[in-house]
Amino acid sequence: MNRTNQILAILFGLQIVLAIVIFAASQPSNAQVETGPLLGALTPSDVNEIIISENNGESLRIQLNDDNEWVLPDAGDYPVQEERVDALLTDIAGLQNNRLIARNRSSHDRLQVADDNFQRRIEIMTDDDHEVLFLGSSGGVNARHTRVDGDDAVYLTSGLQPFDAPVQLSSWVDTLYFSVPRNDIVQINLENPNGTFEFKKIDDEWQYTGLQAGEVFDPDSINNLLTRLSSLRLTVPLGTEADAAWGMDDPQAVVTVTVRSEVETEDSTGGDNQDAAPVESDTTADSGNVESESGDEESEPEFVETTYTLRLGNQIEGDTDYVLISSESPYYVQVAQFVGDTFLNMTHDGLLVTEEESNTSNETP
Repeated sequence: MNRTNQILAILFGLQIVLAIVIFAASQPSNAQVETGPLLGALTPSDVNEIIISENNGESLRIQLNDDNEWVLPDAGDYPVQEERVDALLTDIAGLQNNRLIARNRSSHDRLQVADDNFQRRIEIMTDDDHEVLFLGSSGGVNARHTRVDGDDAVYLTSGLQPFDAPVQLSSWVDTLYFSVPRNDIVQINLENPNGTFEFKKIDDEWQYTGLQAGEVFDPDSINNLLTRLSSLRLTVPLGTEADAAWGMDDPQAVVTVTVRSEVETEDSTGGDNQDAAPVESDTTADSGNVESESGDEESEPEFVETTYTLRLGNQIEGDTDYVLISSESPYYVQVAQFVGDTFLNMTHDGLLVTEEESNTSNETP
């Protein structure tokens, strides 16, 4: 082999070695210098604020208030379900760095953990620290590509998925906004553009006080109304300050509900009732005593009547939801269109037994 061939052979060998080195450097190392929690010594109880963002610009902020309660500061400090936040922080603290997938920034976009391309961006704040976590593309069953801001390393983690960190406000709150026991409702007054409607329950039968001569009330016509009042759910909490566009100073519909419920006493509960909440001043109560066969006086059940008011505003601009507020809550909320329509679309004629229904009833043997 002449000198030229020797030089070429050496250069070729160096190229092979260099290629091997470059390839090896681009691959994740199975040997971690130190493995453990991805966010180090993060303690869930130290966290006081969380910001969750989607790549489309939508975001959600959850904050710990002065009373150590989780709230939505952008919705008038509407209360958050504590267990949802606790579960999220526990999942984040449990993420491990024992499965390194990539170490180069060039892989971030492909794995959806880049600064401008991600499934979720989660900011976790404490008094002394501020961490940012990127959740990326799926890496298999219950596995997700994950990166901590400020570090190019991408890990495959389990235990936290994008659906565990939604940005919809309703995903973090108790959506049951107003509720009363259906069987305890004894009177309903509803005002809307079609008129004023009053219903009273007498001897467990609903009666409509607005009947004219010859008209017959159809009790089934208020089933939807009773259903809405017994379990009314919000779609979005709005806060405590009203927007003029909502029209709450001149609501489209006003519903007044009177509920008659039994007051729990020591006799009815079988225990000490000293800590029971007192009857509020705006309620009315009735009770009495009867004498038993043995001559001892036995207390009749005591009942209290409480009145609640719901006010329905306008539909949200660009949406079909209505704005509503209850006398039992300082918060305005959005409710689904079918809820608002139940209050707004009630008419006198819609409460009556039609002539066809009446004829059918008379023909039934």
